[in-house]
Amino acid sequence: MRSAIIEVVIHWAEGQGSLKCPKTFKTLGEANRFLRQLSWSAPQGGGYDKVKFTLTWADQNQFTGRYDLVHPTASNQVHCFGLHARRFFEFASGEHCPGHMTAEQYRRVLAQSYDLETQQTCRAALQKLAFAEEDQP
Repeated sequence: MRSAIIEVVIHWAEGQGSLKCPKTFKTLGEANRFLRQLSWSAPQGGGYDKVKFTLTWADQNQFTGRYDLVHPTASNQVHCFGLHARRFFEFASGEHCPGHMTAEQYRRVLAQSYDLETQQTCRAALQKLAFAEEDQP
């Protein structure tokens, strides 16, 4: 069974979100609903508001990251902290080359940014952690 996300902390946010942070949620669903609501205050003409967050899983693994919050009318971005973290782990593990990169560019970025131990840690995280509500036990 994969370890479930048991807490999401939004440490700070730019823009109107700064008035509502820090904020702690006990479920991923609550945090994602707040994130979607907050997205309506993000810049409409392009750009984004930065959001710093930490996910904590039941096995006490943690991931702290930065989320680029865009306005719902500016992008078809899915506002989900878990999906954002999963995509990071997929990228950093060497298991997912984004469509905008060639295989050679991806290999070079991995070699420059993530050592082999980090890549292995990310691969292990993908196997044992739940990243979305439907993955939660």
